[in-house]
Amino acid sequence: METRRILLDGVATTVTVEDEELVAPDGRRIPMLMEKEPGKLPWRELGGPLVVKRDGPAHKSRDGGVVLDVASPAEAADAARRLGGPVLVAKQITRGTEVLCGMTRDSDYGPVLVVGAGGGAVEELARVTATVPPLDLESARELVADADLGDPDGGIARTLVALGRIATSHPEVESIDVNPLISNATGAIAVDALVVVGDRKG
Repeated sequence: METRRILLDGVATTVTVEDEELVAPDGRRIPMLMEKEPGKLPWRELGGPLVVKRDGPAHKSRDGGVVLDVASPAEAADAARRLGGPVLVAKQITRGTEVLCGMTRDSDYGPVLVVGAGGGAVEELARVTATVPPLDLESARELVADADLGDPDGGIARTLVALGRIATSHPEVESIDVNPLISNATGAIAVDALVVVGDRKG
């Protein structure tokens, strides 16, 4: 049985691949729309607008691998053809502030957490702040403020705390790159991420 690790509701989750769908442990089915079978898209269940993403490496938006504001099954099928399927289809997250949250391991300092402007801004001279874990919620909020980011519900700060826990509890995780984490009035949701796992156990 083929399995994959994806971010589901902001949590790394192992899903199975069945009939061009990703099946979550709770039974939810996430469609993978193939160009040859556009009629399989459960439009009414997902609701619109949708986002169509190339099924490939993280940060697909940088190389044109993401199509936003898909408003009909016909548009979804057209997006799949242009991206060169297979693709992932999901409900589009309400727009908000795009944030970069990450963790890497430095040979001198050990795990380092970073936060700053995400999306396309990460390629520019945007302000990024860094610290080392462990990190409590109050310290995380201060780090977010130092990066000149708004965080009305604390979702960015909570994400940093979670990354810090992963860094200290799972030495086999070499790096985590969440970009973008979209922060809006309803919370913070990771829509693209890359996790690199090595062989180190401690």
